[in-house]
Amino acid sequence: IFPNPTHSSKDVQIQFPINRLGTYSVMLSDVSGRRIEEKSIEFNDIQNLGNMHLMQLQVKSLAAGTYFLSISLDGQRMTEQLIIVP
Repeated sequence: IFPNPTHSSKDVQIQFPINRLGTYSVMLSDVSGRRIEEKSIEFNDIQNLGNMHLMQLQVKSLAAGTYFLSISLDGQRMTEQLIIVP
């Protein structure tokens, strides 16, 4: 996640490796576990394996605070903290 911490006036870039083919779930939640946003991204082409995926996340509507970004596939999850400053 870059930049992190960030201001709500900027978009955040998320980069993650494509280690396996399938449908990746990208979810942003607040500290109470409430889902703010969720996207599904499907990778089913063998040429995607080993590459990094880069996506933008708009955070303009988020209040200052701590959030969690989770990327999951087939029950495996990676979670990182995102901090929005005033």
